[in-house]
Amino acid sequence: MKWLSFVFVASVLLVNGVVGEDDVPDFSKMKNKELKKLLAERGVECKGCAEKADMVSRVAETYHMPIIKVAEEKPKPKKSEDKKKKDEDIDELLKNLNSKMPGGMGNMKVFKPEDFMNNPDLMNEL
Repeated sequence: MKWLSFVFVASVLLVNGVVGEDDVPDFSKMKNKELKKLLAERGVECKGCAEKADMVSRVAETYHMPIIKVAEEKPKPKKSEDKKKKDEDIDELLKNLNSKMPGGMGNMKVFKPEDFMNNPDLMNEL
């Protein structure tokens, strides 16, 4: 049934002159990633597309739509940069915590996992 809808949509597009025969790729031979890209370029979602045939049908229905220019995504920071930033944030939080605690934190030591890795006898001292 899904292939029937694909054939119907493709034939409607061909009859109306929206796309030529050479312009329509064989969506069934494409990978899911490529199909998702085609949908994303047109700002279309494929909610409920559980199988590839569903996605092929949705791409066939929307292939005639214009491609939307999407703003370039900012590159994501590397994980090491994220971890470094989080460590800096935690260190800053701990510094501020001492000044905001009633009576301060006194001689309290806050340990990090590295402290235990670098000094295994530390656990015995606590």
